[in-house]
Amino acid sequence: MVFLVAALFLLGIVSGAAAHIPPALTAVIAAVICGWLLVFTLRERRAESGSESGCGARTEARAGSRSGPGRESR
Repeated sequence: MVFLVAALFLLGIVSGAAAHIPPALTAVIAAVICGWLLVFTLRERRAESGSESGCGARTEARAGSRSGPGRESR
């Protein structure tokens, strides 16, 4: 989340400075920030898809260990 806030903060600074720096430099800086946001988005999507599949397996393993043989159900 801090990564996203920092990217948006830099975008705001560059947007304000765009009136004072050459257009070519503005375009380069904007492309760098867009790349940064793209990397952030891809990392977040991979983290979300990985956590969904792992969570179900952990839940099933825990449920199996609780109701295994030798345990009385109340």
